[in-house]
Amino acid sequence: MAQDPEEMTEEGTEEQEQPSSKSKLSPKTLVLIGLPLVMVQAVLAYFVVSNYIEPQLPETKPLPAETQAAEGRLGGDIDDLSEFVTFAVEDVIANPAETGGQRYLSVSINVYIQKEYADEMADMDAEFRSLIIARISRKRMDELDDFKDQEILREELKDDINALIGKYFSKKYEELEVPRVVFSKYTIQ
Repeated sequence: MAQDPEEMTEEGTEEQEQPSSKSKLSPKTLVLIGLPLVMVQAVLAYFVVSNYIEPQLPETKPLPAETQAAEGRLGGDIDDLSEFVTFAVEDVIANPAETGGQRYLSVSINVYIQKEYADEMADMDAEFRSLIIARISRKRMDELDDFKDQEILREELKDDINALIGKYFSKKYEELEVPRVVFSKYTIQ
């Protein structure tokens, strides 16, 4: 009987060794199964994101219809600015939307106007400042932080200034139209 327990322990150890050697997968098997599995997961993730998640995201940087209409009306930028002078609106500071007053944008712009209206533009400084502050205050930081955003903001300000002149000052400045607005300072803090 003393031999029986020893035989059992020897047989038990043999049985324990066999499953562990069978459960180990060779690296070749892991590559053959794992690589296609990872590729299938990547393809599935791509389709889930592109078909279900992306359509639900809001478009962050749309080109406004106003800008497209103005480009069509003016035929894009005017090439010859020799008959225009610039009117500077300096150091306009505004808090962009959704910043809680923690961030600000400081801009100085030059507005191109016809030479005959150059002397009268000092009266328009407060109107231009108000317009710039209102436009910047409606934009989020992600709509103000790169070069394309600056181009869009320039076009929007140009359109806003032309609309302001057309709405409130059309009798006084009948021929006045701003062809271009340029940033001389653009600082985000």
